[in-house]
Amino acid sequence: MSSLTGNNIIPLIIYILMIDRQLFFRYFKTLNSKKRKYIPRMILKLSNIMMVLLLLTAHRAGVGIMPKNKLLTPKQNEEIRKYIDTQNAKKAPIELKKKFGTNLRGLRLISLDLSHTDFSNVDISNAQFIRVNLSYCDLTNATANGSVIQECKLEQSMMSQFQAINADFGASKFIKSEIHNSDFSESNLEDSRFDACNIQNTKFVNVIAKSIHFLNSTIVNSNFQSASISLGKFHRSKLINNNFLGADLTHSHFSFSKVIANYLESSDFNYSTIDNSTFFSSILSHAVIDNTKINNSRFSQSSLTNVPILLSVITNTTFDHSDLQQAYFSTTTLDKVVFIKNQLNKVTFSKSNINNTVIHECQANYAIITQGAISNTTINQSQLNNIAIKHSESSKLVIKDSYMDDSELINVTFKESNFNNIVLIRTRFRDNKFYHSYLNLLNLQQAAFINNFFDSSSLKNSVMIGGIMNNVTHKNCDFNKLQLTNCIILNSDKIENAITANIAYSLNQAFSYQDLSSMNFSELKISGYNLSNINLQNSIFRRTSISNTSITDSDFSNCNFHEAKINQSDFKNSNFTNTKFTLAKISNSNFDNANLNNTDLNLSNIKDSTFNNTNSAYSTNSIAKAL
Repeated sequence: MSSLTGNNIIPLIIYILMIDRQLFFRYFKTLNSKKRKYIPRMILKLSNIMMVLLLLTAHRAGVGIMPKNKLLTPKQNEEIRKYIDTQNAKKAPIELKKKFGTNLRGLRLISLDLSHTDFSNVDISNAQFIRVNLSYCDLTNATANGSVIQECKLEQSMMSQFQAINADFGASKFIKSEIHNSDFSESNLEDSRFDACNIQNTKFVNVIAKSIHFLNSTIVNSNFQSASISLGKFHRSKLINNNFLGADLTHSHFSFSKVIANYLESSDFNYSTIDNSTFFSSILSHAVIDNTKINNSRFSQSSLTNVPILLSVITNTTFDHSDLQQAYFSTTTLDKVVFIKNQLNKVTFSKSNINNTVIHECQANYAIITQGAISNTTINQSQLNNIAIKHSESSKLVIKDSYMDDSELINVTFKESNFNNIVLIRTRFRDNKFYHSYLNLLNLQQAAFINNFFDSSSLKNSVMIGGIMNNVTHKNCDFNKLQLTNCIILNSDKIENAITANIAYSLNQAFSYQDLSSMNFSELKISGYNLSNINLQNSIFRRTSISNTSITDSDFSNCNFHEAKINQSDFKNSNFTNTKFTLAKISNSNFDNANLNNTDLNLSNIKDSTFNNTNSAYSTNSIAKAL
């Protein structure tokens, strides 16, 4: 340490100051007075050098060391723009991150080519890119929250861990881009295009995406909850395991697309078109399908429960292994539609046209067809218990190899229709007309035909036991091998060639028997009778009017008095175990000492009637509710 002048002291001072301030002062004390006089000048020189180094570093960084959330100034924007122009003119790479750092918040660029630029880990939040070419860019882990990126081209760009919340990508084109684990929530994607893109694990929650276009794209595990995708197009695309809960898909168009395992509950498909597309293992429960056109498509293993399908047209479409329970078709046309192995329980077809349709191996219990038209339609091997077909026109309808227990066919005109090998136990036919129709191999146990007309039709090779025919007329009909046993036939044309046994042609004749079990007395007027010890168990008194009648000490167990009217009648000491009085009206009647065990009097209207000494607490509660 012979000389302390010159550059050799600077590294020494820097080193000592960095290591230990106290060490520096101990070193300073060892110096003689001559050497000490150089120290202040050296420290000043050192300070100047450090300042120069800082300035040089700032110059190389271009925008300097900026606060994290501060936006670029107009001057800094202009410097970056000139740099881009210069690099493009030289056809040289644009290295924004290397030249200006990763904080480019508020950057504003118009009509520039930034293709092949590395934006990874760069923050371009609150930026404004208009008609900028961002093709082949790496946007991995980039941030663009609140940015406006309109009419830009992003061809074959990489967008992994890309965050663009509340941004505006209006009319931008994403072509063959990879979009993974990104977030576009609350953003505007109106008129944007995603052509041949691979989109995975990305959020589009609450986006405004009117007229968005997905062409030949794959979308997997992404979230479109509450997204507005009105007028959107999904063409030749695959949508797998995405969430569209509550999405607005009005006026959208799905064509040649596959929608697999998507969650579309409560989404809105009003005025949409679904063409040549497949919805597989997807949930559309409570979705709204209004004024929609569905053509040549398939819904397989999907849920469409509680879906209103209104004013729509469905053609050449298959529903298989799906759940459509409580779906509601209103003023809708179905043509060449196939339902295979579906749950159609409580489905309603109201004011709809069903043409050239097949329903095969379906569960359609409690389904309703009302005020509609059915033609060239086949229903086979299905469970149709408790269904109702009302106020409709039917032409060339075929129902075969099915169960229709406890059903209703009311005010239907059947033309050239075929009912073959059907179980119709306790089914009610009322106010129907059959023209050139064929009814064969029917199980009509306890069935009721009331006010029916048959013209040039046949009802043969069938069995009716305990049924009723009231006001049944016919002409040019064939009843060959129709077996009628324990039936009531009133006000009807003679049935030729039928095999009959124990037929009652009047109520007086019927009540002359003690055993009237499993009979059907629906809609009859029973008045002025005095009977006792009658076996009426399992009988049907649906909408029957009973007045001024005494039927005491009798067995009414398991009977059905649905909507019956009972007035001034006596049923004391009778057994009503498991009997239903749903919606019945009971007045001024006596049920004293009756067995009301498990009797259902809920929803019945009871006035001025007595139930003394009945033996069931359950029935007492029911009576209390009814009263």
